[in-house]
Amino acid sequence: MSRRALAALALAALATGCGGGQSSEDAARATVQRYLTALGRGDAAAACRELTRRSQDALADAAVSKLRLKTRSCEAAIDRALHAPNGPQLRRLGRAKITRVAVDGDRAEVSVAGVAGRTSLVRADGDWRIESEPSGESN
Repeated sequence: MSRRALAALALAALATGCGGGQSSEDAARATVQRYLTALGRGDAAAACRELTRRSQDALADAAVSKLRLKTRSCEAAIDRALHAPNGPQLRRLGRAKITRVAVDGDRAEVSVAGVAGRTSLVRADGDWRIESEPSGESN
């Protein structure tokens, strides 16, 4: 097989999430790590990308109904949280350690040191996304 054909196959495998040797546990862990890193950087858009569409919509609804923002968006809700009095706590999550990953089919639970409860994930179209509801907590 030519180098060009091998390169094309490798790119196709990466694009579909196959062939990288990444287990379901590793992929779920990576999703949560990207989310935590985004919070640490104050990058609301990147954080929202790691959430399911349902979770993004729930946060967007909360942005208007609970946070009284004029913009209905996941990014606006997370940005507000990052700039609220407890925002520094959220940013510190960028350095938090993932302590446990448990996968059961297309669902996973991830534990993060210093965070109460577990983070729930679902796999859709081969990608892991965080599924959560707004807590309603505000400071």
